[in-house]
Amino acid sequence: MKHIFILKPDTSKSLVNCIVSLMQGKRYELRYTKDLDDARKIALSYQDEKEVCRLYAIGGDGFVHKVVNGMVGSFHELVVIPQGTGNDFARSIYKNLDAIKIFKESALKINTIFVKEKQKHNFANRRKIMQYH
Repeated sequence: MKHIFILKPDTSKSLVNCIVSLMQGKRYELRYTKDLDDARKIALSYQDEKEVCRLYAIGGDGFVHKVVNGMVGSFHELVVIPQGTGNDFARSIYKNLDAIKIFKESALKINTIFVKEKQKHNFANRRKIMQYH
């Protein structure tokens, strides 16, 4: 399995160092975003991967939202590492928001729901990724 870490440029150096240390001997990539929508584009770029990838969304709720939008329709796994101000989504799926502890735990299974409206949006919750059009 390939591990893809999608990070904001200001991600804490101690967290990045921990990731590098814990990923020794595994296949992984650190992908830094230039702007918020870049998180979606990076996740989307793995849609055609033949093997399952585990994508790590390292940021806040808006960042996770963008990564989820890039993952819709894929069979990849998602791990949310809370690094935002509110981290409401992470609070709904984890008992403890410690980034290192979450990083060491396994990914969550998620599904997709489609809701039709004016604009296309995808939402995630503990059991589902919801698509809102």
